[in-house]
Amino acid sequence: MSQRGHVFRFRKSWFLKFYSPEIANGVRVSKRVCKKLAPVNDTYRKRSDVQFLADKILEPINSGAVVPESSMKVAEFVQHHYLPWVKANLRPATLHTYSEAWRCHVKDRVGKITLREFRTVHGQRLIQSIDGIGHTSLQRVKSFLSGVFTFAKQEGILDGVNPMQGVRVKGRPSKPQMPVYSIEEIDNAVSLLSEPARTIWIVAAFSGLRVSELRGLRWDDWDGDKLFVRRSVWRTHLNAPKTLESEAPVPVLPAI
Repeated sequence: MSQRGHVFRFRKSWFLKFYSPEIANGVRVSKRVCKKLAPVNDTYRKRSDVQFLADKILEPINSGAVVPESSMKVAEFVQHHYLPWVKANLRPATLHTYSEAWRCHVKDRVGKITLREFRTVHGQRLIQSIDGIGHTSLQRVKSFLSGVFTFAKQEGILDGVNPMQGVRVKGRPSKPQMPVYSIEEIDNAVSLLSEPARTIWIVAAFSGLRVSELRGLRWDDWDGDKLFVRRSVWRTHLNAPKTLESEAPVPVLPAI
């Protein structure tokens, strides 16, 4: 049943009382809430002047777009729903990255805000409040939060635009300064190493594989002409290669 709510004036402001679908102790309930609509001024002098503001709040409830589960706090949703889903479906390294972002930068900043209340402005203020990390790390925090709300939409808890979509990350990307070894430096290292360190160094230097892919190599992954990437190892976790492209064989050139 649709509702019009109750618009009333109290002192110098207009308010709306209405019933909001929520979850309480695991049970769906209709909770009566009160929200401020606008101050009493020349624009909003009469009840009819603010009715469209009330209708804007009530429309998604009356249309069924607002579900009780959206009253869940962001913190509760992340800890009891999103991170367990990440653990079950994504790579252990991704779970580690997201858990660190949550624990170090997000958990203490979301307070008691609910999924349905979280707006782009909240995401922007949260990102801006984080100090001491660079642009890339901030981008990871934004990606984590974006994933939270994408998952909520996929589960039918939220509808509409992901609130993190319009959030800007301060700073700018910087090109990582990774060490690049010359052929002479590689040859010098080879001459100083004994087996199996010598072979490991040569494969790492010339194959272009990720560290996790190097750790996953076995002797039977080499057929004499090509090196096949069939697995990756992150910490103690054995996984498939990160992407389908990663599984492409790497040609092995003969030593001269």
